[in-house]
Parts: sequence; C-alpha cells; structure tokens
Amino acid sequence: SADFVHKNGGKKLAVEFDRNNKPMSVTVVPVIDKAQNIGLIGISPKIEYQPVGLVDAFIKGCQQVVGITVMTVSYLAHALAKFVRPDLAGPIGIAQAVSKAAHGGWQDFLFFLGLISTGVAIFNLLPIPIADGGLIAIFLWEGISRRPLGKKGMQIANTAGLAVIVFLVVLATYNDIERFVKSKKAE
Repeated sequence: SADFVHKNGGKKLAVEFDRNNKPMSVTVVPVIDKAQNIGLIGISPKIEYQPVGLVDAFIKGCQQVVGITVMTVSYLAHALAKFVRPDLAGPIGIAQAVSKAAHGGWQDFLFFLGLISTGVAIFNLLPIPIADGGLIAIFLWEGISRRPLGKKGMQIANTAGLAVIVFLVVLATYNDIERFVKSKKAE
C-alpha cells in the first residue's frame, strides 16, 4: 500500500504484481521525497533542458507567461461562471510549493518564482479597487462619465476592494488548511 511505501523510504521492499496474468516480483528502494519526508516509488517525468539563445529564451518566456495567464484567467472565469469555489493557494500552500520547488532544483525554483510573479501580476490587474486593475477601472469610469469619483466614492471603492482581498486571502487559507487535512487523512 502507499502508506507502507511512504513509511519505508530508503529500505529495500519486495513488490509483487500481475502483468498480463503473469505474477511478477521485483525489489525496489523507495526514494525519499525531502519536501514531504516520505518514500516514493513509481515513474516521474524527466525534464531535459536544452540551451537556447537569448532571443529564443525571451520569446519562449513570453509564450509561457501568455499561456499561464490565459490558463489562469479561463480557470477563474469558469469557476466563477459555474459558482464553484476556485482552488486558490494561500500563504501555507505557497510556502509548501516554494519548498517543493526549491528541493526540485534551481530550474524548478526559478520557474516557480516566474509562476508566482505572473499570478501576482494577474491578480494586480483584476478590477478590484486598491489594485492597479481597480484604479484603471475607476479612471475609465471617470473618463467616460467626465467627472471624478470623489472622496466618498473612493473610500467606498477602497473599502469594497479591501473586503474582496481579505475574503480571497481567507478563502485561499481555508483551501490550504483543507488540503493539509485531506493529505494527513490519506496518510
């Protein structure tokens, strides 16, 4: 069972299985996943990095940012349209992901930093007052209506924006705790 493998990282284990109705047996040594401190067996993708020139690296980086942005925005739009709670990561989830990325090597860590930076940029451009996207929306409204929002309107908008941000942080932290509890129950 997975529990047995998780608890016996680094030790030789005999594994029996059926392949094409023929019983087989092999000896494996579960690799210790340092991020989770558990033994793991199985397959995992091997990432091979190929050097590219500066221009190609810039183009591929831009393509990844656009791809991640489109994927994130479409996921959030789909979740909101279906009234489904989005699976956001809060401080706990981000700290766990940073730890896992750091243990994966410097390439994984740098990729994760880029992913976080893209997420922060997307969030900052959402039309939530206080964030840049909210200010853009307010300036557009003022430009179309040809009158300023006013001090009272800005206070209401900023209070609403702060409430949305606090709600999202609480939701993300709740998701982190729920994920953590589920993972502990699975062990």
